[in-house]
Amino acid sequence: MNKESFADSYQRAIQQANQLIAQKDYPEAISFLIAHYEKESLMGYNQLLAQAYFLQGNHLQALQVAKEMMTDYRKIKETRIFYVQLLLMNQQFIQAWVFLYPVAKEIDVLEETQLLLEMEALLGNQSEQYLLEKTEQLKQFLAPDFYVHSTAFTKWLIGLTANQFRLIAISAIQEPTNSSVIARICEILVKTGERGTHLVYDGDQVRPVAFAELQLLEDSPLPQILQESLSKRLAKDSVLQEMVYQELLGHFAYCFPFLPKEEEVDDWVAVYLADLIQIKEPVDSAQRQYRQGIAEKKRRIQTYFENALK
Repeated sequence: MNKESFADSYQRAIQQANQLIAQKDYPEAISFLIAHYEKESLMGYNQLLAQAYFLQGNHLQALQVAKEMMTDYRKIKETRIFYVQLLLMNQQFIQAWVFLYPVAKEIDVLEETQLLLEMEALLGNQSEQYLLEKTEQLKQFLAPDFYVHSTAFTKWLIGLTANQFRLIAISAIQEPTNSSVIARICEILVKTGERGTHLVYDGDQVRPVAFAELQLLEDSPLPQILQESLSKRLAKDSVLQEMVYQELLGHFAYCFPFLPKEEEVDDWVAVYLADLIQIKEPVDSAQRQYRQGIAEKKRRIQTYFENALK
């Protein structure tokens, strides 16, 4: 089939799906679109399928379909607003903020943000009892070294507005608790627009963190610096290079908001390679002591992830 005939076929399918939706024949529209979407995973099919589920009242299924092409929904305002609506109808207010975060760094998303704020006020459970229940639920995740699956944490977020999350989170991150949960909380605080300075627990002390100045790992130069450091040391072993890269990225994420400084990445790489393939490098006493601290932190992080297997 040539490109022109494919385009014609695609347009006819889109028109037919739109007609079925306009006629409110949602079951037929859904069956029709699923058949086409399974053959060609195209944004047009995805959007109409999500729309058909949404209009049918199946908001969760609509969101699950749209999630398959979430990145594409970020590209234009119309689809961004629709995706935000899907999240809101599923009480996923925090995820709506997270969805908009990458776009908001590049362009104005005032209309989308205004919709989100209005719907949080309209749909959110504003009772004090609800906030207390959510606070108690969070405490279950806060035991040191207790592995918290991302699905459990994401489920806990459902129903919380950004303001409610901040009220709970800013108190929780000050307490001696689970570093991985602190990292997730701090990341969400950044993505929901927190700009204040707050105390955050860091291993054996509490340190002030200016959230207005925080840079997420994904936005920082650390992944690139890490890649360069590993490429220099493991130029002939791309498989090992990727394995160590992914492990260190995961461990850096665990450390947030206390990420390594750019000039410290080489030391982290050296420690991990020394354990893995016994690569030793000559260092002075101060650097040796610093690397011992990294090694201890590495053991603590590994213990946390090993608990996931228990």
